[in-house]
Amino acid sequence: MVDIDEDEELSYDWAPKLDGDEITESSWEIEPDDSPSPLLDDGTKGATTTSITISGLRFGVVYRLTNTIFTDTSRVLIQSFTIRGSRK
Repeated sequence: MVDIDEDEELSYDWAPKLDGDEITESSWEIEPDDSPSPLLDDGTKGATTTSITISGLRFGVVYRLTNTIFTDTSRVLIQSFTIRGSRK
């Protein structure tokens, strides 16, 4: 659950799936992205981790947050997460 009243940073450790590769690019998407759309910052990436700050979720709405990465050996990996807007 992600607090609708806060900016929340979510991180993912890709290391177990990278087989020694390093992340070269990372992008994030959220669904549904209807109005008012949740806000995602540009995100950050390290060699084996990614993170994103999200805000503007609506209470009780279930979202799918998807992180797509590209590695230094041209692999593309995708991981999705289910999150729900809530109040702490």
